[in-house]
Amino acid sequence: MSSENLVHAVAGAALVAGCSSFILGQRAQNAEICKNLENLIQTDAYAFYLKEKLYEVFKTCPSNDSSEPRVIKILKYGFPGLDNIRVFSDHILSYDRRNRVAHWVLEHITDPCISNQFGVNRKIAVFRSDIAIPTMFRSTNQDYYRSGFDRGHLAAAANHKLNQQHMNDTFVLSNIAPQVGVGFNRDSWNDLEMYTRNLLNSYPEIYICTGSMNEPKVKNSNLCVEYDCIGSSVVAVPTHFFKIILCLTKDGKFVLESYAMPNEYISNDIDLKTFRRPPEAIEKITGLQFFDKIKRNQYVSINGSQVRNDDDDDGNQEEAPDP
Repeated sequence: MSSENLVHAVAGAALVAGCSSFILGQRAQNAEICKNLENLIQTDAYAFYLKEKLYEVFKTCPSNDSSEPRVIKILKYGFPGLDNIRVFSDHILSYDRRNRVAHWVLEHITDPCISNQFGVNRKIAVFRSDIAIPTMFRSTNQDYYRSGFDRGHLAAAANHKLNQQHMNDTFVLSNIAPQVGVGFNRDSWNDLEMYTRNLLNSYPEIYICTGSMNEPKVKNSNLCVEYDCIGSSVVAVPTHFFKIILCLTKDGKFVLESYAMPNEYISNDIDLKTFRRPPEAIEKITGLQFFDKIKRNQYVSINGSQVRNDDDDDGNQEEAPDP
């Protein structure tokens, strides 16, 4: 954990301790404090990380709102990593200051998110720098100008049609990465995004974790990582992008699909299933953990393979082979 994150954690722990003693003694007068704590969790993902302790405080609080805060809903099944968290109106991301792209972006979508019932207009959404990121670490539109790469969305704009602000937030450049245009961003990657939305025809809720990845390759008998950079901000061009799709079944089980696609021209006749990777393989390269709050026996299948529910001796479970 970075020093910045540690400060958040320590401050959060102090907040829990201080508020707990006050609340226990003055329950009748603490509604405003509890409201502030709820607001903190909605807007600060580090507070969300401490939510289990904070909820010990909430147990003594009167509740005026039974709805689940959006940040809690999006992060319900796991927190992939803690580096430079940014919370937006309908997605959450972790920003890589060194490479000027996101480590990961997390979304939660349902039918209303993609149906555009309220006239959300993509044409008025504008690509813009993320001013919450220090100037020396942020990317700009100028970095992409004549670079040969598209400004590719990680949280897809079409996933966020419930509210114009939701759509607008996907155009902030912390959610954007350099992507090959023809054959990738405008074709195969777009196909994967549409496929993900189409899964809502079969599942009531979907959680999506998308991010950049630089995959090692063999050079001079050793593994090395090489990638291009663009612009004066030195924005890294990822070698691959991953997308982890968690589908919630009607009976409370889960289906997981995980993809890693090279950031290059991909022929339209290549099946998307070709790019499925075991989630553990993507975790190993990225250093992230996906949906770690879900127990293995809650999965129906992973990448089309049925998951056995019988635990082995060390508590892990294996995937059954394809029939």
